[in-house]
Amino acid sequence: MICGSKSLNLKLVMSMVMLVTIIIASYSSGDAWASDSEKSFHRFWPDNLFAVDFVDDNNGFIAGYSGTVLCTSDAGKHWQAYYIGKNELIRRISFVDVNTGWAVGHRGSIFHTVDGGKSW
Repeated sequence: MICGSKSLNLKLVMSMVMLVTIIIASYSSGDAWASDSEKSFHRFWPDNLFAVDFVDDNNGFIAGYSGTVLCTSDAGKHWQAYYIGKNELIRRISFVDVNTGWAVGHRGSIFHTVDGGKSW
């Protein structure tokens, strides 16, 4: 029964990644999500998200190309986009709670946040 539960959780996470990919692909540019103060937020690569971590049933993070980090606090219904501060592919992301997390870039960079991904 436990294996079935893990399989169900994996399917849920993969479904969430696919949903976010579709949502991002529907936007023509990253500026559609950026506020006026975040216009420096770089482009999104809609089909290349590599890292996912959910702290609990509602709070999750997904990351990928160009320092893209997406955060949700409502189980994936809405996503907030942040820029990690460096144009680097993010391969892994891990959070210990909704505020504190680390991300590892493709070139070995390590990023740390204490405000839920708003700054790294």
